[in-house]
Amino acid sequence: MKKPYVIVLLILGIPLFIHADRILLRNGQTIKGRIREKTDQRIMIENPTGAFSLHLEDVKKIEEDAPSRNSLYDAEIALAKKNAPSALESYRNALSEGLDFTHFTQHFLNQFPQWEALFEEQTGYQKDRIGLDILQIMEIASMGAAVDSATTDTLEFYFASAKVLAQTTHTQKAMEIFAMLPNRFYAAFPEKRTFAVKFLKSQAALKMNHGDFNEALLALENLETLDYREGKKSRILVFLRWGAQLRDQKQWRDAALIYSQKVAPLSGEIASNRIVYLLELMEREAKIAADYVDIIKLTGEFSPFLPDSARGDSETKRLEELYIKAGEIALGDNATTQASSLFREGFIASKRKNARLFDLYQYAQTLLRLEPDDFAGHYELAVSCRKKGFLEKAHSHFRISFLDPRLKEAAEREIELMRKRSHLDALQKAVKFYDAQDFTKALDTLQPLFHDNPSTDVLKEVVRLDEICRTQLENESNKRPIRALIQYQQAERLFLLEEYDNALDRINYILETYPDTPIAPRARDLMITVLRRREMARLEKLDETGVEPRAFPNMRKNQSPINEEINKLVDSLNDE
Repeated sequence: MKKPYVIVLLILGIPLFIHADRILLRNGQTIKGRIREKTDQRIMIENPTGAFSLHLEDVKKIEEDAPSRNSLYDAEIALAKKNAPSALESYRNALSEGLDFTHFTQHFLNQFPQWEALFEEQTGYQKDRIGLDILQIMEIASMGAAVDSATTDTLEFYFASAKVLAQTTHTQKAMEIFAMLPNRFYAAFPEKRTFAVKFLKSQAALKMNHGDFNEALLALENLETLDYREGKKSRILVFLRWGAQLRDQKQWRDAALIYSQKVAPLSGEIASNRIVYLLELMEREAKIAADYVDIIKLTGEFSPFLPDSARGDSETKRLEELYIKAGEIALGDNATTQASSLFREGFIASKRKNARLFDLYQYAQTLLRLEPDDFAGHYELAVSCRKKGFLEKAHSHFRISFLDPRLKEAAEREIELMRKRSHLDALQKAVKFYDAQDFTKALDTLQPLFHDNPSTDVLKEVVRLDEICRTQLENESNKRPIRALIQYQQAERLFLLEEYDNALDRINYILETYPDTPIAPRARDLMITVLRRREMARLEKLDETGVEPRAFPNMRKNQSPINEEINKLVDSLNDE
């Protein structure tokens, strides 16, 4: 009689560890399921394969299981019908009716593959409902209590639930669960740790890309409990993106605070780099004096985070230059009082007592006291500016003094004197370029002097230096073919000595430095010959050893067009 009993169970597909209700038939068979209806004549029982109606006269005995276990069986039936809400309601009922949590987790994990398949078929709204139901089940189960001592099945249930929640709007709870699970669990299941880390990183990136940086950091706090190194690296990325967003919104100080307070504890070098870049960007975009004042303030406030070369101490030339730029812009906007204040602050802040700042302060103070029609005062101020090297300012005030006929002739002489001085300065600058053998820059410096009516003596020196520079450039041009030929001959010698890489270096130098010389086409032909010979040598070595040698390394790290051409040839040879 046992054989028919086994056959019925196999047909109905009922798991053996679920008790459920049982109907024993008079023919010896047993049907397992949930009794749904019972009358004087018939009884209806349901299981995952369907519902069955039986005559009571065929029934020998009816055994009803505990309500909590029957609720588990209801969940199994609901899953078979792909009714997720009903299945979850059955789980809640089972736990509310006193089902042991261990038995619940065993059943849930056993059915989890079905859960995942069913979950993937749901819409976003339905998934959120399922997620909410799972959270309610966790509350009933008092999730989180003594998790370190929880059984493996319980921990796996938590992980599986978090895996479902990760696909709903309840991602924050999923992150908390992944971070809550103990190390012993992840040590036993490395693939689960990998999944959790990947999910937490993706959440951090998602929040960061949406500008929710605080939410991104919460994700990273959870990530660090699983992988500190990965969490630290990702945390830096979030802070950098956060700082960049503030920087792009011109919230300069807030961005600097992110770098100094958040990034610096994780990487001082990165924080320093970002603050330096921030200050450089502020200066590039500065337009008014107030912009430079902001740069000065931030440079001083965040100087401890700057490298020595850019440190914003009061002794650095950098800070002095900022004060000068700010003051000059204020002067240009006729904000003389503000300019005077900036020059004074800069001088006081400069422990070197920068003379230029002091002179500019004195200039601004004099300008404040100067009346518009005080032409003699303008003349005196212009002379003072000329002596201190403020030539543009001197020129401007001399022009104002023209309005007094008594001063015009003297002012014109002064302007002519400054013009001659500027010619001499330009000539001296050109001589320095010549001494450095930078003949092109020397010629560029001399050209404006030809059109500015220099004195005869200056013009004579300009013409002489111009001729010398052009002669030198011509000589250099004449020497190029000879120098290229020498390099070519050395490449040929190295090729004959079978030093193919060194020969290619020489050829590459010719093609990069002397591409317009007559020897360049021959150098290209030689390059192909060398490459083919080197490939033949490689094949010969392969024939002797039977071992494939390593692929050719790049000739240079920098990929110039010539190097790219060489690498393409190498690839084609390897293909052949």
